[in-house]
Amino acid sequence: MAGVEFTDNMAVGQRLAHTHCQKQFFWHQWNCPTEEFLKSGQITGCTCQTRPTRRADDWQWGGCSDNVEFGVRMSQQFLDHVPLNMPLHRALLRLHNNQAGRELVRRSNRRLCKCHGLICPFSYSCMETCWTQIADFTITAERVRRRYRKAKRLTLGSDGNDVSPTASVSFEGVRVTDLTYMDDSPDFCRTVAPNGDIGTRGRECSRATGPGVTHAERRSCKNLCRRCGRRVKRQVTEVKTSCNCKFHWCCQVTCDTCTQKSYKYTCR
Repeated sequence: MAGVEFTDNMAVGQRLAHTHCQKQFFWHQWNCPTEEFLKSGQITGCTCQTRPTRRADDWQWGGCSDNVEFGVRMSQQFLDHVPLNMPLHRALLRLHNNQAGRELVRRSNRRLCKCHGLICPFSYSCMETCWTQIADFTITAERVRRRYRKAKRLTLGSDGNDVSPTASVSFEGVRVTDLTYMDDSPDFCRTVAPNGDIGTRGRECSRATGPGVTHAERRSCKNLCRRCGRRVKRQVTEVKTSCNCKFHWCCQVTCDTCTQKSYKYTCR
């Protein structure tokens, strides 16, 4: 079991994953509805990634590389524990999905280099110091969401059934980075949330348009409200801001007060 000193930082990662999950699925019927928050801390035993021994003629390893393998080991110790009474096929599915997430992070590792000047006055080459760094968490979250949309359904082998503790499951045709599932999702239009709301009642949707609006946001009122048999409620609020400001010599600034209307749409 991982040391207690790592628990707080694992909680930071869990909270970060939860925050990005909510951002990725903000306009979807399922939007990571969990209220679990944990304290933050510092990892005292996570050092830089061990530098490779290889050295090229025009660059060398340096800096502090992200220690991906350390994170992988900690993730395995914290996440890859399954209840003793969990059926074998569901335990295998959970372990596979955990590994798929770790592999996506591992494959996002990239080499960054910094040039320190020309090797010689007559050369256009420079001596570089290089290190490895994983992709920004936003990029990783987007990749996981795409895998979620293309998740592969697994079926039990011919020698088992869903209630059997030893039933096996086939991973044929499943890549290490594929997410997998066995059960259909519930009807999120009818699911009761912890706060008592039923399904998508009270969820915010958007009627924004333009090149910067995603497909999911454009269709959010239809997907969250009308598809669930709910009407869209519009709330109008007035926001007062300073505008038409002018500078007068010397030294005064005068502004007008402008009123703008803000619209918010929710599912009834």
